[in-house]
Amino acid sequence: MRALIAALILLLVQDRHAAPVETDLIDGPVSAAWLREGIRPATPADDASFLRRVHLDILGVIPPLDLVERFLEDKRPDRRSRLVDELLGQERYARNWAGIWEALLIGYDYGVKNDTGDSLLEWLRAEVFAKNLPLDEMFRRLVTAEGIPQKEGPAVFPWKFMRQGGTTELSVRVARVFLGAQIQCAQCHDHPWDRWTQEDFQGVNAFFIRLRQKKVKPDDPKDREILVFEAPQGEAFLGDGRARRNVPPRFLDGAGPEKDEPRRAALGRLASRPDNLRFSRALVNRMWAHFFGRGLVHPVEEMNERNRPSHPELLDALAREFAARKFDARWLIRTICASRTYQLSSQRPRGLQPSADKYLPYALTRAMSPDELFDSIVEATGSEGRLRAAAKGRSLEVVRRDILRQFRFTFGDDENTDVVDFQGTIPQALLMLNGELIQRSLVERDQRLDLILRTETDPARRIELIFKSALARPPNGRERQRYLGHVAKANGERSSYEDVLWTLLNSSEFLFSH
Repeated sequence: MRALIAALILLLVQDRHAAPVETDLIDGPVSAAWLREGIRPATPADDASFLRRVHLDILGVIPPLDLVERFLEDKRPDRRSRLVDELLGQERYARNWAGIWEALLIGYDYGVKNDTGDSLLEWLRAEVFAKNLPLDEMFRRLVTAEGIPQKEGPAVFPWKFMRQGGTTELSVRVARVFLGAQIQCAQCHDHPWDRWTQEDFQGVNAFFIRLRQKKVKPDDPKDREILVFEAPQGEAFLGDGRARRNVPPRFLDGAGPEKDEPRRAALGRLASRPDNLRFSRALVNRMWAHFFGRGLVHPVEEMNERNRPSHPELLDALAREFAARKFDARWLIRTICASRTYQLSSQRPRGLQPSADKYLPYALTRAMSPDELFDSIVEATGSEGRLRAAAKGRSLEVVRRDILRQFRFTFGDDENTDVVDFQGTIPQALLMLNGELIQRSLVERDQRLDLILRTETDPARRIELIFKSALARPPNGRERQRYLGHVAKANGERSSYEDVLWTLLNSSEFLFSH
């Protein structure tokens, strides 16, 4: 009987117009939790909502107008899986995920960026995500990196923390990002509520303790190049004075290097070995949080005995399969996006208690990241041409980064960490209401609005295209009547259409992923 009820729940959330997809890996455990907790989930998201959500999650930007029109007219039963494959094949997929991981690895550190340019970002884009490099191999190349950071992208990662005073912060970042462990409290005393001891911390730090850096041209004051390399000696110590003792390299589960094995190579092997479930669980949990707005363990960097997963069996099953699939990021993304759980509506079911949110009965609404917001404004207004004109010989990426810095300062933190609750601020509102990017994108010629007004004469069609450009959906009847009335009252002046687009760009529907 319980199996029958679980099957009925899956049927309830199935899109009748979508092709059946084998998603028992995710949907089975999730529907079992709904059954156990007595939760009735939301209905499936419509095509427009799915398109906008998955486009933002995979490419980091709202969908372009031509794709919105094409997808909403597509009646093929497998259109959603086809869309995911299409998005994963775009160059922007690699660029977006390179930016996400650069922020995780080094944060929004403009000092590092000024010294090394985009070498880490470009390596992540071209060598990791464009080529679908297994994420365990990405990890090994990062922790074993050597060379000049300006030329060797992976070397930026260790150098970023070495320039700040040593290897301890590097050890902390590796544990946080790749193991979901907060070990920093164990630097000077055993962790007060987790299992980590000072010896655990120094054992991890011992893998990096021999890292060194030196100027490439010590006699040239203008040369800023630094060489990152591994010295033949150096030890981690615990204690001080006469009580100080050497701590050999040791992974968190107690495993150490093999005889004559280089230390950082040993860390790469030990952490990413397929039977180390902590590594694969941490990566799966981090990817899951990106697509669902919260991790199966939440926050994602606090995977400990006191912070249990919402769906333990699901996390372990996905982690094992991810490792068996050789840490294939595209496989994991396809699997998540194909699930009925991911494709639920963001309309919260009536009567649902807040404590039920962790069981994923509807799609969480979450604020766009600063990068997503900036790029989505550019896409909605068609203002990339203006950015190119402003480049004046510089690369578009440099111009984008200069303007994006304001959005990151206003809307974000320094390293893309978990945002549990959204709290809008006055500077955020002012930037959207009166910011230069918004204002100039509305009034300048040869941008999206201008193109719509030149090519369409029907006010209703103009309103429809403005809605699809900003919100990836047509207006409903009430919205159409309201905005047509506004345009008619202004005798169809261009400024009235500017008002429509400005209003949509400042709506919650635009500012959030849902």
